[in-house]
Amino acid sequence: MENEKDTSKQLLFLEPVNKDSNEEEVLERLIIRLETLGFNIIGRQEEQRDED
Repeated sequence: MENEKDTSKQLLFLEPVNKDSNEEEVLERLIIRLETLGFNIIGRQEEQRDED
C-alpha cells in the first residue's frame, strides 16, 4: 500500500458567488469549464433537448 499514488485532481474554480448570484449562470460556467478540461457532463444533452 505504500506504493499507491494519489491520482486525485483538484480544480480551483474562481467565481464570485454571493447570495445575489444567479446559480444557473454559475453552474453553466462551471459546466463549460469542466467540458473544456475534457469532462463528459452526463445528462447535459438531455437537458438541452428538453429546452429546444
